[in-house]
Order: sequence, then structure tokens, then C-alpha cells
Amino acid sequence: MIASGIKLVHRMNRLGVSTRVAVILLCLNLGAIVFEGLGLGMILPVFQYMQSGGDLGQLMESGRHWRWIVSAFTAIKLPVSLGPMLLIVFIAVVARQGFLYLRHSFKTFHHLRAVHALRQHVFKCYLGSRTAYHDDGIGGELVNEMTIEIPAAVNLMFTVINVISGLLLISLYIAAMMLLSPWLTLGSIAVIAFAALILKGLVLRSKVYSRALTSANQAFTAFLVERLRSLRLVRLAGTGAPELANFDRLGAVQRDHQVGLKLLSLRTGLAMEPLGAAVGLLIVYLGYTLFNLPIEALGLFLVVMIRLLPMARDVIADYQSALSQYASLRVVERRLNAMEIAREPRGGALVFAQLSDEICFDHVSYAYTDGDVPAIENVSFAIRAGELTAIVGPSGSGKSTLIDLIPRLRDPTTGIIRIDGIPLREFSIPSLRAGISFVPQIPFIFNVTIAEHIRYGKPDATDAEVRAAAELAGVTRFVDQLSRGYDTVCGEFGVMISAGQRQRIDLARALLRGSRILILDEPTSAVDIEVEQIFRESLRRLRSRGDLTVIVVAHRLDSIADADRIVVMNRGHVVDVGTHAELVRRGGWYAQAVARDFTTMARRQVR
Repeated sequence: MIASGIKLVHRMNRLGVSTRVAVILLCLNLGAIVFEGLGLGMILPVFQYMQSGGDLGQLMESGRHWRWIVSAFTAIKLPVSLGPMLLIVFIAVVARQGFLYLRHSFKTFHHLRAVHALRQHVFKCYLGSRTAYHDDGIGGELVNEMTIEIPAAVNLMFTVINVISGLLLISLYIAAMMLLSPWLTLGSIAVIAFAALILKGLVLRSKVYSRALTSANQAFTAFLVERLRSLRLVRLAGTGAPELANFDRLGAVQRDHQVGLKLLSLRTGLAMEPLGAAVGLLIVYLGYTLFNLPIEALGLFLVVMIRLLPMARDVIADYQSALSQYASLRVVERRLNAMEIAREPRGGALVFAQLSDEICFDHVSYAYTDGDVPAIENVSFAIRAGELTAIVGPSGSGKSTLIDLIPRLRDPTTGIIRIDGIPLREFSIPSLRAGISFVPQIPFIFNVTIAEHIRYGKPDATDAEVRAAAELAGVTRFVDQLSRGYDTVCGEFGVMISAGQRQRIDLARALLRGSRILILDEPTSAVDIEVEQIFRESLRRLRSRGDLTVIVVAHRLDSIADADRIVVMNRGHVVDVGTHAELVRRGGWYAQAVARDFTTMARRQVR
């Protein structure tokens, strides 16, 4: 029991429900319980007082509870009469409602606060987890957990507090009933326990439906997120009807499990009503015929039982609700455990300031967890400071994986990377990434204005700084022609602007950071020849600065012909390093690829 309590407290704290919040809620519930007990406990003395005509001597001889009442009234300097007794009942009712209001408002605030805090914690953990963890493509699952599973998991914690409070209140009522008639109370408890045993099967089935519903929610959300991102593909592939059928199928599974859970809860609640009627009638019969209870005592016993049965029903309903949310709790806990294991390291103690000499790859290899063949293997070469270094090679040769190693998005499986002779691991990751600007192959443009996207990563940049970065990236060529200029909204995923414009806007964002290392991952792979020419001009302007180290993963080789150094990769290995002229003279893959690109460009010009 103690171990279970400790585990429960640990779970609550982990899900954002502090021990202090749980204790305050229990105390508020206890306050409501005390005043409810006081209010109900005074009903019998009120009836006895009226029946005796206010004869305190007779009443004090009838039971010890009257001696306690008289002593209490004397202590608070109130006369023992009908008016003050009814006033105490009324005060108890009002006080109980006050505690209930405080409990509900306190619970609502901290429930929503815990959901928000847990969502924020999960998102923070996701941002701080390793890139290899993100490779698993958990976006749809994470959206489902953020929107559905986290609120359910937090609600489970508060439901457990409700169950504990309900059990305390039921214990109080049972104690009051025992004072009136122990044997009748035990008989009533036996009947209720038998009924609860019958309902146990319905309650436990909630756990099965909960697991099924959680899986259905994950599948539905993952499907929806993927299709919303791929709407253009769905339209062009003509697969609208099959996708609607898939949506309907997944939604139907989700709906059926939700209906199943609702029906289970409904059956449990409906079964409690006949039970309550049966117990109430049994109490009247046995109390009158077998136990010879006075009418006022029998009436109070019946009132307590009528009040007790809905509480028992609520406790069972809360327990059933907790079971139905248990799968959500397990999903959230598994996600937190996985992200804690996949947490990205902070790196070393050194602060990276700038690149002075070179970035050296020394026999570096990297293998994905699900790959049989290393993505890169035994790679050794250097990237010199202040130069433009191009990395080229056929698709799947490991180019993107290679550049992911520089800002430590991934760490080498074997080998070592050094910056100015210092191992990369000795630099703190935040300072290392602050010194590197990165432009991905497919720019991630948010639904913000052009100026806001350029400022992404440096929100305090001035308008002049934004324009300077835009000029350097070639953005001003088109942005000055837009009616709203830099206030033009890019649209979701940047759909309101062209691919080339997106690429240049994202380059401006990277330049605005002022980092001395700029990495461009195939920046011209999705643009036309005119935009590629503009991009080449941007690269020339960047090189002219002299203080910037540019690393370009190139798809079109003519765009990097004037690079200081070209690294040729094939099947995860560095197969050649040199200038454009040197590589063409040597022959091999690079020379063949240049000739092929030249032929393709000539054909385009003829057309």
C-alpha cells in the first residue's frame, strides 16, 4: 500500500500535479465532508428535540450524543433550542457548499495548469532530443498525445484524488450509520459489495476499451497529419476517394471505441439506480420489522443511505473513468521515458566563438540505427576557414548526413571531428550552433511575413539589418515588387511565394544571424536556371566578405564550379578532393557529372 502511494505521488509530480496541490484538494474535500457530516448529524437531534417538546433532561438521558450537543452549545454560548439547531444545520450546508466551490475552482485552475505545463514539458523534451529520435517520424503520434492523451493522463490524476475523497466521505457516512444500527449497516454494505462485484466486469472492461481507443486516436491523428501535409500529392495522384475511405475507416474505429466506453459508463450508472431502490426498501423493511428502529432514526438512516448510494455510484464512475484513461497515462509516460533516454547532450564546457583554421574530419563514420550499411564510412578531409567548400556526389552518397555532423545534429559512430584542432565534443552545443547558420534543402517557411521569417532566430534585428541580409541573399530582387513588401505573408509552408523565393528568404534568415559558418544543403535543387544564377551571385557576394566559411552541398555542379575546394562523395566515402579544374582533369564521377550537366543545359537552351 505504501509503495503504491509513493508511486502515485511520483506519477502526479511527473505529470505536473504537485503533492501540495493534491493535499490541498484532499483538505478541501475533507472540509466539505466534515460540514456535510455536521449538517446531516444534526437532523436526528432536531427531530428528537421536537418530539420531546424541548425536554433537555429527557434528551440527555436518551443518549450520549445529547450530552455532547449541550456541552458544545454551552461552549459557544448558544441556547439549546430549535432555532439555533436549525441555524447550525443551515451554516453547515452553506459551509459545505463553500468548500465545494473552493475545491472545484482550485481543481479547475490546477488541472488546466498541469495540462499546459505537461504539454510544454513534452514539447521542450522533443526539441531537446536527438535527431535520431526525430528520424522515426513521430509527428502524428506527438500531435495526438499533445491534444488528447496528455489531458486524459492529467485528468486521471485528479480523478484518483476524487476517488480517495469519495472513499473518505463514504467512510464517514458508514460510521454515522454504524452509530444508528450496526447490523443494518453491515447488511447494507454486504448488499452493496455484492452489487459492486457484479459490476466489476463492466468496470474492468473500460481498461480494454481505453487501450484500443488510444491506439485508434494515434492512428487517426497520424493519418490526418500526413494527409494534410500531402494534399497536393493526393490531388495530383487522384487518390481522393481512397483517402476518404481510409479517413472514414479510421474515424469509425475511433468512434466505435468511444461509444463502447460511453455505453460501459452508462450501464454502470443505470445499474446503480435499481440497487439504490432495493437497498432503500430493504432498510425500511428490516429497520421497522427486525431492528425496531424509531421512526426518526429510520428516517435519518434512510436519508444517509440515499445520500450514500450516489456517492458510491460516483466513486465507481470515477474509478471506471480512471481505468479508461490509464492507457493515456501509459502512452504519456512511455513518451517521456523515450525522450529522456534520447535527450541531446549539452556538449563540453568550451564556448565556440569562431572558426580560425579548419574543420577536420578524421576517419569519421556514421551508421543509422536501422541501417545495415554506414551512411558515411572512414571519411577524412578538411574544410578551411574563409573558403567555399562544396560537397558533391550522387544521391544517397551521405552528403546530408555528413553536414549534420558539424552542428552535432548527429554524432559520429566512430572517428573524430575537430575545429581548430579541438574535438567537436568539447564545445557546448548551444554555442556551436550559435556559430553556424544552416539553410536546408527544403526551406521550412512558417505562415508569417517575409520580415518575420528573416528575423527567425534573431527577433530583435532592426529593419536595416533585415534589408542588408535580404540584399545579400538576393531577396530585394522580388520583395520590392510586392505590394506589401516585407509585410507579405508567406502562407502555410510558404505556398504564397515561389520555390526560388523561399530559398532566398531562408538564406537571408541564415545570414541575419551573423554566424561565421554557413551551411547550404542543396540550395538550388528545386529552382530554375534563372533563380540558380541569382543564387550563384549571392554566393559570390558572400565569398567577397572574406570572413565567412561557406559549406555547400551541391546538386547542380555548375553552381559550385568556382568553389575553393570540392569534396566528392560516393557510397559514403570521400573519393576525391580538389578544385573544379583539378577534378575535371582527373576524370571520374565528377568529370562525368559535369559533362552530363553541360549536355542537359545545352538541350534546355536549344528548346
